[in-house]
Amino acid sequence: METFKSVLIEDLEVYKKSLEIGEYNFCNIIGNRLITNAVLLDSKEYNLVGAILKEALNFIAIVEEPKNIQTVLKDLVNKFINLKELDVSIILQSYLEFFNKIGNDINPKYEKYKENKEYSLYSTKYCLDFFKEELSNQNIPYTRDLIYFGVSNQLNRIYRNFGCVIHQLILKILIIFTARLYEYYRFLILSVEPKNEFWEQKYTGLKEKIRNNIESFKIDDEYLEKTNDLLFEICNEWRQMFMRLMEVSQPVKREKTSFPPKIKEELKDMVSKVTTSEKKGE
Repeated sequence: METFKSVLIEDLEVYKKSLEIGEYNFCNIIGNRLITNAVLLDSKEYNLVGAILKEALNFIAIVEEPKNIQTVLKDLVNKFINLKELDVSIILQSYLEFFNKIGNDINPKYEKYKENKEYSLYSTKYCLDFFKEELSNQNIPYTRDLIYFGVSNQLNRIYRNFGCVIHQLILKILIIFTARLYEYYRFLILSVEPKNEFWEQKYTGLKEKIRNNIESFKIDDEYLEKTNDLLFEICNEWRQMFMRLMEVSQPVKREKTSFPPKIKEELKDMVSKVTTSEKKGE
């Protein structure tokens, strides 16, 4: 890996330059590229860095003026570039510092909560218990199942409002990237090809690994290391799926709303009256 480490640093430099000129979509592409190169070079640390830099862009997407987030994110990239040794704790601690610094930007002024990490951990464990139950039962059809995105969304809201520790951050990153891999599994499972049973069996194995991880959630170094190992495994398979299928998106089924004929006519009449009234200036 050391022979080609410069490739990973170049990825970070390109990400930084793209960030400076506001090319956030290209930053996202470079995040994918960094993860792919880290997988090729068997670097679990740079894979985690790539996952973090990809996810950090989501904070830019939700604010009207991203200048401060852009500056703090650039500082984070510089830190990753200049660190002589990367390990999981240092990477995640750096990400936590970034997360804390942008708190005022991502929380509206009218949505201010006191930091409460005890409640944050309590809520996290509740979400994980629910998540584990859902994965065990798979009661929601694949066409409608958004459990990974739903749980990660809830965790993101909890951490944003009440704060978190690095173990919670890597948990959320794991769930988000599993969601990306799950989109491929869902696509293949719902296909009419004979191989769909093969992919459903593989997905069952993936669910078991995720269940085992969330059952073992704990604030200790062992959890950090084994979660980073699993994240690397998932990112590896995710990039392989991209090579197989490129981008896929399996739409969630939504029922069309239908009204009885009488109600339809009444609605038409109401719209007609409103339109006439507007034309008259009433």
